[in-house]
This record gives sequence, structure tokens and C-alpha cells, in this order.
Amino acid sequence: MPATCSRCRSAAAEVNLPYAKLRLCARCFKDFYTNRIRRTVEDFKMFRSDDRVGVAVSGGKDSMALLHGLKEAFPAAEFVALHVDLGIRGYSEHCREKVEELVEMLDVELEVFDLQRELGFSIDDFKDTLYRRKVCSACGTIKRHLFEVLAGRAKTRVLATGHNLDDVVSMMLNNFFNRNWSQLVRLKPVLEPLMPNQTFKVKPLIKTPEDEDLLYCLYSEIPFREENCPHAHVGRLRRNRETLEYLSKDNPNFKYQMLRTFLKLIPILEGHVEKPKLRKCEVCGYPSSSQICAFCRRVRIVKEARRTRNKGEPRL
Repeated sequence: MPATCSRCRSAAAEVNLPYAKLRLCARCFKDFYTNRIRRTVEDFKMFRSDDRVGVAVSGGKDSMALLHGLKEAFPAAEFVALHVDLGIRGYSEHCREKVEELVEMLDVELEVFDLQRELGFSIDDFKDTLYRRKVCSACGTIKRHLFEVLAGRAKTRVLATGHNLDDVVSMMLNNFFNRNWSQLVRLKPVLEPLMPNQTFKVKPLIKTPEDEDLLYCLYSEIPFREENCPHAHVGRLRRNRETLEYLSKDNPNFKYQMLRTFLKLIPILEGHVEKPKLRKCEVCGYPSSSQICAFCRRVRIVKEARRTRNKGEPRL
């Protein structure tokens, strides 16, 4: 006989959560998921219940579950979906289509930055630059900057991202073993702006395991992209996940224990990590540690690569 739900005691349990010692039906799982988002936002004071909040949505399960979950958890708040169309052939169109489908379902405002239309290049063009083997690195820099641009367009000072528990713990391990203390500090739940024109970056899914984002999408019938980015380093990501799963095998609370330890270490780390001295980028005016910011340097490199490639093409 199938187990019954630990919460409602009436429906059959479909989801097993060993770390919480719960077996939940679909309805109670969705309530559990959104209640955890609500508590996380409130515990870390990420935003007020009536704020206007920008939500970075890529089209993947994590960010799409985040937008839907936030809308359920804070019906009085005003959410704006922020999407960067990266122009990746055969992939970005699919992502944008899913985002547009979700915002229509939720009746949420959408702001889109179309990289090809607005800046004249796509992430694919980095294959012709010195970043050909590190397209993900260049893409990350581009996206971080453009989400700030979109937040400015949407007139919101808070930017919520879909970083989940597995993401944060995985990055914690990488930064810890590489002794990258400044990046370790930046993984905290609320990242305050270093300069006045930046956003507060918040992680409402920091206590949510990755596989539960997928379950929430499936149970709530949330559209999301099914394809992986062709530039993603799937092997490296898989190895990180496998390491975490191995360490969690006999201890379902392992990831939460790591997170709790990390949160206690933040004040100590912040006291020993020197904040970068920032100035305005001479090109875009956004905060930078040098005369020209990392975003503008990469834009210059990729545009030069496009010009060089086009000059070499035969005239039609």
C-alpha cells in the first residue's frame, strides 16, 4: 500500500524529502516549495512583500520555477521578468519562447535585451575570439552586465536570480579549494551593491535543491527549456554534481550543513576580504575596477573578431 502524504494525510505521497523526513503529495509539495521561498526571502530580508522585483529568467527550470514560486509566495509584490536573448543558434529562440509563454501565463511584465539586435553580435561569435574555449566565461560576464541594464530599464533595485542550493554549494567548494575568498563571499543570500547604480542581488532558492525545481515545474505545468546550451561545459558540471551527491549519499542534510556553516563564516570572511576599489567604466559608465570594464573589453574583442571575419568573406 503506497504511503500517504505527511502533511494532508489523505493523498498518496509522491515526493520523498529525506532531509526533511517528509513524504508529500503533489499539492503539499507545491505548498512546501513556495512556503520555503517565502521564508527564505523573509529570513534574509531580500525584499518587502509589496516591492517591485526584477527576476532574471533564462528559460531554464531553476529561473522559471523561481518566477512562478515568487508570484505564488508574494501575490502583492510586483515582479518583472528580465531576459537576455543571447542569439545562440537553435537555442536562444527556444529559451525566449518558453519565457514569453510563462510571463503570459502569470501576467507578468517582461523586459528583453536582444544581444544581436542591440549590440550587433551573439554569444556564438565568441568562438572566433580568444574565448573560443571559454565561451561560458565570456557569456557570464555579458549576462551579469546586461541583467543590470535590464534592471535599470525595469526601474527595480532588486534582482532575484535562480541560484539553487546545489549551485551555491558547488561554487562554495570550487572557491574554497581555489582559495578564492572574494568570490566565496559573493555567494551570500543578499549581495549589496558596491556602487549606488547597482542592484541588490538576492537568491530566494538558496535553500532549494535543484531536483525540486524540476519537480515544481512539472507539477505546476511551468514551461521551461529542455535543451542544454551548446557551449556549456556539461562534463565539468556533472563532475561537481556527482561529488556533491556522493558526499550526500549517507547524509541527506550534507548540503544544508555546508550552507549553514558557510553562512556563519560570511561575517568572518568579509572582515578579511578587501572590497574592490571601483570607478565608472569610461565606455558604459557602469562600475569597474579598471578604466574599461570586463563587459566592454569583451564587447570590443568580439566586435573586432566579427569585423575581421567579415572582411575575409568573399563579396556576393
